[in-house]
Amino acid sequence: MLLLTWLQFCALITNRFGEVSSFDAMEQFQSPHQVSTVAQYIDQFEKSMVLLKKDNPYFEEPFFIASFVRGLKQDIKHFVKCHQPKKLLDAYWYARQLEQVEPPNKKTAVVTSTTKATFQQEF
Repeated sequence: MLLLTWLQFCALITNRFGEVSSFDAMEQFQSPHQVSTVAQYIDQFEKSMVLLKKDNPYFEEPFFIASFVRGLKQDIKHFVKCHQPKKLLDAYWYARQLEQVEPPNKKTAVVTSTTKATFQQEF
């Protein structure tokens, strides 16, 4: 008679009847990157995280925090990293807040003699 732990039993049932294998779950988890809003990325990330946790319950929160931050857009990612969130929910909160901040305007003004004259006349 073969005795299984609860986790082993759940893994066997999930592998037999589940739609996503553990290999597919890992691949899906490693692929998400933010392409639209932070809220949509969080939804996508959490779905992938649930599938991964199913077969890998030993992954801890710092792993998921690092993975979440890695997938953020560049202009948000580095600011979230600076805050060094200790909880996944904190990383979500920082990302949402940073998304609301408008990026600085990177356009530069070209100053010509006509522009200078117009500016001086107005002021």
